[in-house]
Amino acid sequence: MEISNSAYLYTLAIMSMTFVGFTAIVMILRQSLGSHLSRFDALVTRFFMVWGFLIAYASMLPPLLAVFEIPHALIWRVSSIVTGSCLILLSAGYPWLRSKVTGQNTPSFVFYQSMVGGLIGLVLLVNSADPFSLLLASAIYVTAVTATLVQASVGFVVTLNVILTDMDKTKPRRSRS
Repeated sequence: MEISNSAYLYTLAIMSMTFVGFTAIVMILRQSLGSHLSRFDALVTRFFMVWGFLIAYASMLPPLLAVFEIPHALIWRVSSIVTGSCLILLSAGYPWLRSKVTGQNTPSFVFYQSMVGGLIGLVLLVNSADPFSLLLASAIYVTAVTATLVQASVGFVVTLNVILTDMDKTKPRRSRS
C-alpha cells in the first residue's frame, strides 16, 4: 500500500544521508588541514550525524508503516509522535551537552536553533492529535521533516563558521623573513 508523498519522503531521506556524509567529510578535511579533533568537534560531528539520521528515519517511517497496511490516519499519527518526540529530545539535549563539553555558556544561536527544533517537534505532536484532515496531516508531516533538514543545514553552516574561526585563532602564525 503506497502512501501519499512517499517519493518526496524518499528524496528527503537521500538528502539527509548526503548531509550526514558531508558532515563527516568536512570534519575529516578539517583534520587534514592540521587541526586536531577536539571534544567539541566530535560532539558537533556526532550531533549533526544523528540529526541527519533522524531525518532519514523520519522520512522512511511513513512508507514503512504503510507496508503493514495500517490506516493512513494512524500512519501520520504514529510518525508524528515518534519524530516529534525525538526532535524535542534532540533539541533539548544539545545545548546542555555543548556547554558540558566546552565548559562555556551556550551561545544564543544554539538556543535559537534548539527552540526552532523544539517548535517543529511540538507541531508534529499537535499533528499527531489529528486536529486536521488526513491530507493536511500528511502535508504538515512532510513540511516539518523538510524544515528539520533546512534547520540542520543552517545549523551546520553556522557551527562550521564557529569551528573554522576557532581554527584560525589557534593556527600558528608564520613569521615573514
